[in-house]
Order: sequence, then structure tokens, then C-alpha cells
Amino acid sequence: MNAIRTKYAEQLKVTTFNVEADPELSADYNIKSAPSIIVKKNRNVVERIPRFIDKEQLETIIRYYL
Repeated sequence: MNAIRTKYAEQLKVTTFNVEADPELSADYNIKSAPSIIVKKNRNVVERIPRFIDKEQLETIIRYYL
């Protein structure tokens, strides 16, 4: 995630959190498993990925929404 955060710093915001340390936020986003990726655009959730994906797959998704 750090590489994605750095590469796309001017275009998007990458935020991470520990689901066990913040169960309330996990509930707010209906996160059932970790890792999970939630993509938001204009404050709306547009994509949910409830599993590990590699960097190339993640970049494909990011480019789609940019």
C-alpha cells in the first residue's frame, strides 16, 4: 500500500487501519474479513475487494476510477 500511496499521491488518498483495533470503523464499512480494500469516489463506495490482490490488479482498479 505504501508504493500505491506514493505513486498516486497527487490523485488519491490511501488510508489503512487495523480492523481489530477499530471495530466500530470496520462495522461502519461492513468489513467482514481482512485484508479488504474499499474504493471510494466522491465519498461513495464504488468497489469492495474482500481479499488480497496483487499490486498490478489494484493499479488496474485505481486507473479505472481515476
